[in-house]
Order: sequence, then structure tokens, then C-alpha cells
Amino acid sequence: MLYVSYSFAWEDFFENVCSPGTTTVSGYKSFSSGTKVHISCSFTSYIQSATDGGVIYFNSSSDESYLLVEKTTFFHIRSNGSGGSIYFRKQGHCILSMICALNSRTISNQYQFAFIVVSGKGYKNECYDCSITRTENPKYKYNLYQTKGTIVTRGVNMSRNRCDIYPGNSIGPTHSSSSTYTGFVSYSTFANCTAVTSGIVYWSWNDNPLVQEKITSVNIIDNNQNETSTTYGIISLHCKATIENSCITGNKGKYLFVQFNNFESILRNCTVDSYYSVSGKIPTVVNCPSTAFINIIPFINDAICEVVIALSKGKQMSCMISTCKPNKKRSPELSKLARFIFILNILPSSDIWFDNQFADDSILL
Repeated sequence: MLYVSYSFAWEDFFENVCSPGTTTVSGYKSFSSGTKVHISCSFTSYIQSATDGGVIYFNSSSDESYLLVEKTTFFHIRSNGSGGSIYFRKQGHCILSMICALNSRTISNQYQFAFIVVSGKGYKNECYDCSITRTENPKYKYNLYQTKGTIVTRGVNMSRNRCDIYPGNSIGPTHSSSSTYTGFVSYSTFANCTAVTSGIVYWSWNDNPLVQEKITSVNIIDNNQNETSTTYGIISLHCKATIENSCITGNKGKYLFVQFNNFESILRNCTVDSYYSVSGKIPTVVNCPSTAFINIIPFINDAICEVVIALSKGKQMSCMISTCKPNKKRSPELSKLARFIFILNILPSSDIWFDNQFADDSILL
């Protein structure tokens, strides 16, 4: 496994915006509209909130609201409202960086990991180098949901998630006359996800013919949706999209692509199964590669090391363990996982095993 160690500062994300200093969270926290918040190096586990956002709630009515969450783990988080772990709306800027989430979901609403809405054109709605897995709620929709503003999703691994629709990526950027593209997804993997109804990734929900998105070097592989559903596809597009240098294979469902409103999209230099079905306008295929490929996408790593944890006799799991300064108030029950963060392996292999009990609410560590 290839690692790159690096670190960012507030100024790398928000240039010419005064840094508020970093803070940590260990439980549910709400933030006031118009404030600047930098959450870093936090570990949250076994939290259930009675409202939106299992850990972070930021309901903003000001364009001067800023939220940066980085180097933070969300482990077994529950919310009775929208946004299993994070809820940010509806004005300002929001950036997630180096987030690890395992088994985060809502109990009775949508947006299993995060619900993020920013002000609109020119405002940042970005997600970098994050891993989100074992988000399981078959009754409700969406996993990571980003809408409005200029949206960037880069270096994201979303695997083994399960919900009603769109257990992968959902974005809906705002059109900008000064930029051809306002939605970007790159160097990311969406693998082994299940949509109980249909749809794995959903790019642009607003049917604006001026919105264009660029999808570069992603893997969309081995996902499943209801094979009789005709509503959405493994990839659903409500915009013009250019998908390039990507691997789209091994997916099961009625439609691989659903293109709404007759928008025209392009597939350039992509590996796609030889037979695939389309609802709506067929994407224009450019430069189909002669040999199949899967993008090798390394994890970006900071203050994290790899270990192997024995879960039961003869079975192991490859994990990442945070080396951030421990929280002295951490419950002793969590010590055996030593700040568990995330399964490293994106793709299934014969030597990696995952215990399904981690998805069970009744587990006691």
C-alpha cells in the first residue's frame, strides 16, 4: 500500500480568511451562524443525537460561516434527524479533509453520513481524502450529500455502504458563468455499495442545462442495485458530464447509466463492461481503451499508521490507527480497538475479512 504523508493548514483551504484556531469534539456540538470553526484531530464514537447531525450541527444563515473538519474519526454515530454525523446548511463554506467514518447513519431520516448545503456560486463545498464505509440504512436515502456552490470530491473511498438510494456520491453544484465546470469528482472509489431501490452515484440534481461536471480517474466497481428498478441507474446524471480515465465494471442493475432530460455526456478513455444498458440519451464514447484497467488510488495518510488487528481466531483486518494525542476521557471499552479508524483495503481480497457485527447496533466493544 502506497502512502503519502502531508498536512494542511486553515490558510490552504480558506485563503485570506483569519484562522479561528483548532478545536476538538468528543460529543454532539452545535455552532452559531457567522462563526469560523476548525475541527481537527478528533475521535468520536458511540454518539446518538436527538436532532440533525450526529456530532456536528451548523445551521447557518450567514455567508460568513466557515467550517473545516479534518483528521477526524466518526465511529458508530447515530442521528435522529438528517446527517448521521455532520449537518451543515444553508449558507457559507464547508470543507471535509482526511475524515474516516465507520457505521454512521440516521435513525429516521436521509443523508446517512453528511448533509452539506452552502450559499451557492463561488462558495466552497469540498471533500478531500476521506473514507466512509459500513453506512447501512436500507430505509432512507443518500450517504454523502453535497449541494450548491463549487463542489469538489477528491480522493474519497466509499465502500460497502447500503441505503435506499445513492449509497455512494451525490452532488449538485451551482452554475457559474465564469467557470465551465462547477462539479468535480476525481481519484475516488465507489465499490461494493448496495442501493436497495436504485442508484449508486448521483451527479447534479437540479436539471440546470448550464451545469457541467467533470469526473476523472474514479472507480465505480462491483456495486449492486435492484435489478428491476428503472428509476435510476448505477450512474444517474441530471447534467452534462464528462467522465474520463475511469473504471466502471462489475456493477449489477437494470441500467448502468440514466441520463435525464436528454443532456449529453461524454465517456472518454473509460473501462466499461462490454454490455451496459442506458436510459435516456446514450453517452458519447471517445477513445475506448483497448485493454481494461482499474485505477490504483493510494490512500493519503497523515498521523496514521497501518496495523493488523485480530478480530477472531484465524481472521484479521487491516486498519488505520490514529496517532493523534489520545483523549484521556475515552472509555476503556474502546481501548481494544486503539482508536480504530478504517479498513484500508478498498477492494475485497482473500486475505481481508470484515466482521459483520460492526454494522450491528447491539455490538459492545
